Amino acid sequence: MINRKTLAAIAAILLAAPGVAQAECTGPNCYAGLEAMIGSVTVYALLGIGLLVLLVMRKWRLIKWVYGPILALTIGLPLLSQTSQGWKVWRMEWREVVGSPPPLFSGTPLLVASKNRCYFGACEAILRAAGPKGIIVLPLEVLEGLDLSAPVNLASLPLQNWAEPRQQGDNIDSRYLSTIRTAEIAPRIDYLIYVQPGSFASTQGPVDLALAGNPAQSGMGGAEVVRFAMAPLPPGTGMLSLQSLQFDLLDMWMGDEPLGLPLAPLNRLSANNRNPTADAAIRAICPIAYDVPEYDCVDGLQ
Repeated sequence: MINRKTLAAIAAILLAAPGVAQAECTGPNCYAGLEAMIGSVTVYALLGIGLLVLLVMRKWRLIKWVYGPILALTIGLPLLSQTSQGWKVWRMEWREVVGSPPPLFSGTPLLVASKNRCYFGACEAILRAAGPKGIIVLPLEVLEGLDLSAPVNLASLPLQNWAEPRQQGDNIDSRYLSTIRTAEIAPRIDYLIYVQPGSFASTQGPVDLALAGNPAQSGMGGAEVVRFAMAPLPPGTGMLSLQSLQFDLLDMWMGDEPLGLPLAPLNRLSANNRNPTADAAIRAICPIAYDVPEYDCVDGLQ
């Protein structure tokens, strides 16, 4: 086992090495995790030394009144935090929806996603399934600052068409629709697909904030994020109303991170809530290759 002096020496060398600092990170919080680890190890080492001294001196009463509360705090707070989050995840998962969405291009779908995050995961899988023709997209960034508490006219928004990169590593083939084309296609849009731009988002975006007003999401907490959703839109209207959506699929993510054991700065656990919509999304989206869904598409949606 590495002793405290060796650990401190290694940490000091890492912190003092300018080449490492420049190569790895130049921001103000680069070594926050390392500093937290060193601080935690130091505190627990000092507590351990103090406990050893008291045991040698047989100060049982002092051990009870000093180390009893410390032990309760160190273990109790993380367990309480994890129990609380478990309850919130359970309530959230009760509001998730696993239905039977129609095949992706049985109508005219609209994808809401972030272009910067569409090179992997569910967004990439959808672009691959769409093929060279592509899919109509409302970039998520367009919704920032809009009043989504009321229905939005899609014809008034800068819709785009995205298609998968022609070669691996290329940029997404994207183009804006003309005003005439947008006005023509908006009333035909009859389905919504929403993909969360981050794999493990911890803060709510415009779609999440708007969906908090949806009756189906009554009780939605401030740390809950929509990770993936599919829902029909009223055909012929060209309107997007997040408050009235009735989902075929809805997968949520809990952004809260409970305290881990032992109690220490930055020692947090992921929610690890499941993805119940993957199988239904695969059936609706993934092309069939050799009698099975295409592997890359399946991998992106799971």
